[in-house]
Amino acid sequence: MSALLGLALAQPPKGLVLPFAGPGGQGAAHALAEGLRVAPPSLAALLLPDLPWRDGYDLASGRIESLGGARLAREVSGADWLAVGEVGQDGWVTIYLSTPQESRRARFSRLELAQRWLEAKLGLFPHPFPGLAHGLEATYQRMSQGELSVITDAALRGLYAAALETRQGRAPTPDLAALLPKPLLDFWTNLAQRRLSPAYQALADLGAGRQAQALEAARKLADGLAYERLTALLIQRSAGQGDWHQTARKLAQIAPELPIAWEEVSFAAFDEGQPGEARDALLKALALLPQKPLYWTNLGWAYYLTGDRARSIQASRRALTLGESSPTPAYNLGLVKALYGDVYGAKQAYDQALQRDDEQEFEAALEDLAKAKNPLLTYWQGYLAERGGEVAQARAFYQRFAEANPQHPLAPAARRASRIQLELRISLEKLALQPAGPDAQPFRAGEAVFPIVRLEGSPYLMRAPLVTRLLDENGRVLLEQRKEIAFRPMTAERIEAAPAVTLPREGRYYLEVLYGDQKLSQSVSASPPSLARRLYVAGLQIRDLNDRPLLSEGEMLGPQGDRLLLERTTAALREVVQFLRDEAKDNPQRQRELQGLSQPLTQGPYAGQSVLELMDRADEQVLRAFFEAAAQNPELIGDSDVVNAFVNWLGQE
Repeated sequence: MSALLGLALAQPPKGLVLPFAGPGGQGAAHALAEGLRVAPPSLAALLLPDLPWRDGYDLASGRIESLGGARLAREVSGADWLAVGEVGQDGWVTIYLSTPQESRRARFSRLELAQRWLEAKLGLFPHPFPGLAHGLEATYQRMSQGELSVITDAALRGLYAAALETRQGRAPTPDLAALLPKPLLDFWTNLAQRRLSPAYQALADLGAGRQAQALEAARKLADGLAYERLTALLIQRSAGQGDWHQTARKLAQIAPELPIAWEEVSFAAFDEGQPGEARDALLKALALLPQKPLYWTNLGWAYYLTGDRARSIQASRRALTLGESSPTPAYNLGLVKALYGDVYGAKQAYDQALQRDDEQEFEAALEDLAKAKNPLLTYWQGYLAERGGEVAQARAFYQRFAEANPQHPLAPAARRASRIQLELRISLEKLALQPAGPDAQPFRAGEAVFPIVRLEGSPYLMRAPLVTRLLDENGRVLLEQRKEIAFRPMTAERIEAAPAVTLPREGRYYLEVLYGDQKLSQSVSASPPSLARRLYVAGLQIRDLNDRPLLSEGEMLGPQGDRLLLERTTAALREVVQFLRDEAKDNPQRQRELQGLSQPLTQGPYAGQSVLELMDRADEQVLRAFFEAAAQNPELIGDSDVVNAFVNWLGQE
């Protein structure tokens, strides 16, 4: 490694080699960098900044070891050229080279051939290939993470130490400046001085809610480097600006090696009703990232919209084979199969989609069936609506299909389905103060009660709101709350928290929970308010100095909660007072703490009394005032123990 340093310093390089992926990739990259007389890849990786947007290279190019990744890394580093690569299981090396003029991919059986190719492409003076240093893979990896302890050569260790200091804002050393592009070093200097480059600043503004500044910057960035244009595109998309269409197309023109550029062009084309352009853009994206399920999903839809049903089926199947988790390709496949009249294929695809549907995407699938304007698809509209819980809608679809197509093979099934009777049941699981909490009966005045109910439907649950009503003893409705519930298609049973209602005062009430044609009724009573239960609802756990809960969940909710809260808090406070007094006899530090707590308060309702006195006395009225304040402002206790929280509260009072 020391030889590498000497060779690198002999000729100021203009390019960078980054670590390679694959088995032996670190060693291969370091050998190639040494042969090309450029900085060690682990040093370059240590200083290479992340891209300004979330998910970095994964979002823009799939990974850094790609043509798009090489281009983005070159631009953000300011290098004249940049090479990254990967070593395959067969030992062949793939190089991704980015220069201002072009992006090139090449594959070689030997690393020496890769060096010769790069020297020829870049006009570099040829040097002997240094050979691979074996057994250093883990060392190089740790060097790229800034672990200086693995570097045995003093000069090289000093270089990496200087790189770490540069990341903290210190001026780069001459050795570092000779090895690395000036814009890369300037990035860290400017960052330490809080001077972000325009793309980074624009996204920081957007994240901070300064949308106007971000959009103004985006207008300028849209004519910049590829990573700057992509930044502009992301900002415009996030802000809902229509000019992102133009930005996407310009980005694809100047950076065709970026899959996200073609992905965004496809979205723009779909928005504009240009499925042919979307199809072509997705084919270009897939040439760069052939294993991305989203591209195959959208390509299947583009083929459908352009009338190419056979290729639509192939693309949708490919998306599913690649593990697409969303139900969209299966819904698309079901639609095309239904149009072909393939009953078994359509049912199989739709069932697969329904089983994956966590976001009620069946509603969009229903719209797609309607837009096809094919009367034979009405059966499948009923099929999806029934399994999605839209019972009345499903019956209407089935009936319409059976009446319009009495001789169709699916007509008997449609007639049977149109007569199907939905059976719903609702039962009470518990009445709680929090949806995930235990049964909290009997209740206190002022508490919000969550009815936790079990919903059952045969064959499936119906999509209908859950309604909670609070009635007085005479049956008069005092309060009604409504909640739309969401669940996966083909759900037959689920536990759901109905909307909460608050018991306004002491007395007896009736709770009703309505779901479809079902009604659940339960009597509840409200006794005087409980301080311990209010603290529970506020999410507070009362703990002593040793971080042990003073009350269990059951005790806080139980009938003796307030008494236990006050008694155990009193004991905890007095225990601390006695501890301080005992310790102060031989411990100067404890003496000073005791003296501080013994000083009379100068203001507030307890002026003239000391904190120590109030802790030792632990007057019930004072403790109730403290817990009352905490119930209204939970941050008074937060994650603190009750002793320190009480002391801090007295200081604020």
